[in-house]
Amino acid sequence: MAFIDPHMHIWDPNDGNHTAIKNYGLPAYLPTDYTADFKDRIQMCVFVEAIPDDPVEETRWVAARANVDGAIPIKGIVANMPLHKDNIEEIIKGHLEASPLVKGGRLILFEPGGFDNCNYLADNPGFKNGFGLLEKYSLSWDLQINPAGLKSATTFLKDFPKVPVVLDHVGMLKLSGETPLTEEDKKVIEEWKQDLKGFAALPNTHVKLSMLNYTITHWFEDPQKEELAKSVVLDLINIFGSNRCMFGSNFPVDKVKDKPNGTSTKLYDSFCKWVAGLPQADKDNLFVNTAKNFYRL
Repeated sequence: MAFIDPHMHIWDPNDGNHTAIKNYGLPAYLPTDYTADFKDRIQMCVFVEAIPDDPVEETRWVAARANVDGAIPIKGIVANMPLHKDNIEEIIKGHLEASPLVKGGRLILFEPGGFDNCNYLADNPGFKNGFGLLEKYSLSWDLQINPAGLKSATTFLKDFPKVPVVLDHVGMLKLSGETPLTEEDKKVIEEWKQDLKGFAALPNTHVKLSMLNYTITHWFEDPQKEELAKSVVLDLINIFGSNRCMFGSNFPVDKVKDKPNGTSTKLYDSFCKWVAGLPQADKDNLFVNTAKNFYRL
């Protein structure tokens, strides 16, 4: 099966528009690099914003590289959308004019206490007004928050039932990495699962099974840690259903973090192994259909 990857990045830290990527010291990663990593395993992919200085310029830059000869095609763009800004409608229009590949938006919130200590979902009227524009322009939203923000996100999203929302990176669950699980980890997992059930009760919500190396550091090097990563994935499939879950690579972020053993081959081989016992229809959803439907590919 040739998969759809709903969460990948390309960037050039020297393009003058990615100060954050440059400050992190990350190397350039282009469509040819992504293709070299995934070869024949991925049929198409979705680019997710990479903290640009100028959101619309990033969309233009990615669109110009979406169909490089011999490279895996980028069929969707999740653009950077600072919904709290007064000129957000102008920014959204700029994205849509820059490329028909724009399917939705993202702003990394890490709530509560995000990058700028502003809890957008709880106390920012401008953000709520901006979120309403997503429905107007038929756009989806990639929600990246901490587990502590799940309850406020659930409350917030009740006002926007027509906006498709996907929770990035298993909801940013973070465990100690110790095996067997510590008592604190058990508590964290139970709270995460309970809050996710409330979030998943909203029918427009979905989740990405991705960035597991953040959740369980170096899960790919330890069989016990890998079993824990598998349990996180299966819990999410049980809570949301396969038709609202999608596997994503998060490359090159996870590639940078996972070297030398966390290769693309290991990543997708593990994904396949973890869900091998599920019906074929569920596997089709997890690797292809959910992403295809969510991003209208």
